[in-house]
Amino acid sequence: MAEYFLASHVHFCCRGDAFVFLDLKQDDYMLVNGSTAAAFKRLLDHQLAQSTSQFTTELQELLDGGLLTTDSRAGKSLSPARAE
Repeated sequence: MAEYFLASHVHFCCRGDAFVFLDLKQDDYMLVNGSTAAAFKRLLDHQLAQSTSQFTTELQELLDGGLLTTDSRAGKSLSPARAE
């Protein structure tokens, strides 16, 4: 299984069952919901190893969109932004 990292220019927060990503490089927000959000949540919960093939397409969408990376030098740990 590939190890995933948040792209260094990306931040995210959880909004119910969805995630909102802020891509500073593109100066853009992106709402991720549905099966892609479920795959990302499982990745955050470290449960993805059990069902990698089930979520390959969804995680590939996040990789293609520049939100995630498999290069540890170009990314950072998967942790949401914290706000009070």
